[in-house]
Amino acid sequence: MLGMFIVTYAGLSALGEREIIFMPLKSHIGAALLVLVVTLAMFALKQFGAGDSKFATVIALWVGLSGLVPFLLYMSLAGGVIAIISLVLKKKKIFTNPPEGSWIDKAQQGYPSVPYGIALALGALAAFIFEGYLDFSRWSEVF
Repeated sequence: MLGMFIVTYAGLSALGEREIIFMPLKSHIGAALLVLVVTLAMFALKQFGAGDSKFATVIALWVGLSGLVPFLLYMSLAGGVIAIISLVLKKKKIFTNPPEGSWIDKAQQGYPSVPYGIALALGALAAFIFEGYLDFSRWSEVF
């Protein structure tokens, strides 16, 4: 995703069309640095995985400061839903033979971990919609 951002930002800047999709570069870098600092602190406290930290940082790079609040909001909501599902799985043991080592297996055994990559991806999708990255009529102005 980092490489895609660099190529897309540089390409649109070279065409003089950057403003159609992106904000100033400092907005994107500022959002990424803010998320990186917070998620690295959470990683140091063993509250967040290193991969999740990197994934959240590159999503923040894409959405910039104006898309950061929708990203964090929807990511948190999705994470909350996944956590609730995890608690239900722990209490109800809905699945009889989940694949060994899978998230469902671990949740039913009572491990306190949640696959946050899913929440990050859903938050990113919501932020991309909010920021207009998936509005292909805007992209058609470039091509």
